[in-house]
Amino acid sequence: MDEYLEFVMRKAKENNKVFVLESGEGRDYNDPVTGWYVEDLSGWLVNEELAEELLLETRSEETYDKFADYYVFVTWSKNERDGIEVDFKFVGRNWFL
Repeated sequence: MDEYLEFVMRKAKENNKVFVLESGEGRDYNDPVTGWYVEDLSGWLVNEELAEELLLETRSEETYDKFADYYVFVTWSKNERDGIEVDFKFVGRNWFL
């Protein structure tokens, strides 16, 4: 698995959540310190107990309706002290309207 995606998933887990990737969203960056290819992402940020159900339904037409409130954009930023940081921004149901 991609190290940057693993980093994003660890950050989600620190908040007792699971990030399920749907897509890369651009704003590409090659971090010279970590060697990671970094970009903004989109997907779902759910409680651990919902993760398996979401994974089973990700190819279903009902996924967007059922899990719309958990949809997020993950944006990255560079902090000179700590390196790459990510922020999970819920966009929710309105994103799909």
